[in-house]
Amino acid sequence: MLYLLYGSDTYRSRQKLNDIIEEYRKKAGANFEFQKFDCDEDDLTRLQLAIEGGSLFSAKRLIVAAYPFSGKCDFDICVRLAKKAKDSKEIFLVFWDRDIGKSGATKLSRVRAFSHKEQEFLLLSGVALERWVREEARKRGIVLQNNEMEWLLSFGGDLWRVANELAKREASGIAGADTRIQSPSTIFSLGDAFFSAPRQAMFHLLSILRAGEDGIGIFSYLSNHARTLFTVKAFAEKGAVIPQAFGIHPFVAKKASAIVRAMPLSYFPRLMRRFWEEDAKVKTGESNPEDSLIHILIKNESNSLPMK
Repeated sequence: MLYLLYGSDTYRSRQKLNDIIEEYRKKAGANFEFQKFDCDEDDLTRLQLAIEGGSLFSAKRLIVAAYPFSGKCDFDICVRLAKKAKDSKEIFLVFWDRDIGKSGATKLSRVRAFSHKEQEFLLLSGVALERWVREEARKRGIVLQNNEMEWLLSFGGDLWRVANELAKREASGIAGADTRIQSPSTIFSLGDAFFSAPRQAMFHLLSILRAGEDGIGIFSYLSNHARTLFTVKAFAEKGAVIPQAFGIHPFVAKKASAIVRAMPLSYFPRLMRRFWEEDAKVKTGESNPEDSLIHILIKNESNSLPMK
């Protein structure tokens, strides 16, 4: 049997892969035999032996071959092994991969005829993304406020990051049904003020840093937020609808529109350049995220943006 799993949303495809492994483990019981190979790095001779050779321990084997379409392996070997697994009752072969691109899609077409099942996991967006976030929060016993949902949706379908943030909330011990944001200064209030009210944003920034928020996380959130605001402003100036390909949820776009309404479009290229320059300083050790954010705020204030 051959199962094809691939797509840019590796979080959900990994979950599916883990579900397959666990289901197979339960069915096999004491005879469970599982092997995993990396087609991008491993010697495929071992994969060939696992499929074409016999097993001393189990009549049935689950074998996962990662990155067969995007990796650098000899794909002719993968085709031969996929054909062998097609009608085998002893081998359950799973080809798992990330975003495979055009060249990977060509390889995929060569083994599709041998597969019993195929699933592509594209990045979630719009209502589907919001539904996933709410369901994931519900599973963890977390009640999301509007500003928290906006923050999570701003990650643009990066479910690994969404899950990580929800896991931190869950691990903090405040994930119950009555969870609310208690502090007057949060990363959300900072995001609202950072680009239009520098003095107010400075207060929020220093407050949440003193409260123990991670500087890298704040910098990443604000740089992503800046790109979102720039995109929303650019399309608003054209009077055009933001294409779905940008991955900006309508809820986020609506709030962003209110923030950028009074800002000139010319402000945003300068802003993005500041983030780019400070990001380079952080990565080279010339600065740290906290100081870089303060530098950007100071420059914002010197530009005499409208104060709120």
